[in-house]
Amino acid sequence: MRHRELARASRTRQNWRGMTRDVHPRILIVEDERDIVQLLEFGLRQAGFETVSARDAGEAFARLREKAPDAVILDLMLPDLPGTEVCRQLKSQAKTSALPVIMLTARTDEVDRVVGFELGADDYITKPFSVREVVLRVKAVLRRGAPGPPDRAAAPRPGPRAGGPLSCAAPPRAPRTAW
Repeated sequence: MRHRELARASRTRQNWRGMTRDVHPRILIVEDERDIVQLLEFGLRQAGFETVSARDAGEAFARLREKAPDAVILDLMLPDLPGTEVCRQLKSQAKTSALPVIMLTARTDEVDRVVGFELGADDYITKPFSVREVVLRVKAVLRRGAPGPPDRAAAPRPGPRAGGPLSCAAPPRAPRTAW
């Protein structure tokens, strides 16, 4: 009985259409190197995530059809199709366009990062990497996509359209006295 209580307490809670349920966010790891997959799975599971893996693009698309993940960790250099093409296809389809994609790759050049972001990647991590950092970045990407109260930074600020004129005038200064 104690084991079930601990397992239940370790799960996150999510409110869905007025009902509360226990969930483990599902992360799809698309990576062809077995050691990296095992390392990521261990770290993500320790952090409370459910993981599923795919060794190539074909297997990744099959996993996506089985059950939609909450985020994808995607290697760029896959055996059958470049990760950039996988990302492009995910972002161009209505069902998967909002799916967060984190690219995890050995490609460290600025042009590779720029291309990744232009194709719609939500984050870009280069190898070698810290598992702890990957877990934190996955959490951050999921937080950004989660519905919740509006962000204060996004709230309208006083201005011409939000209730007041803009002013660029500096406040008056006291006259300086020479000593």
